[in-house]
Amino acid sequence: LPRSDYVARLIRACDDVEPGFLATELTVPDDLASYLSPGYSAGIAGHARVLDAGGVHEVGLPDITGVWALSKIAR
Repeated sequence: LPRSDYVARLIRACDDVEPGFLATELTVPDDLASYLSPGYSAGIAGHARVLDAGGVHEVGLPDITGVWALSKIAR
């Protein structure tokens, strides 16, 4: 899904759970908008492998860029 669809679904889910509050997306600073959690690579070692486009060489995990911040405001 495009990012805007994910955000819309998250906001709808928040509205369903807490209808008395308004969920809105917050701007995430660039230095926080992408990351790979420390220890994640070690935690999945032996359970998953990431290969290059040719499917030959093992490569590191890509950066995570799906970071969303929502604000909960009383209506």
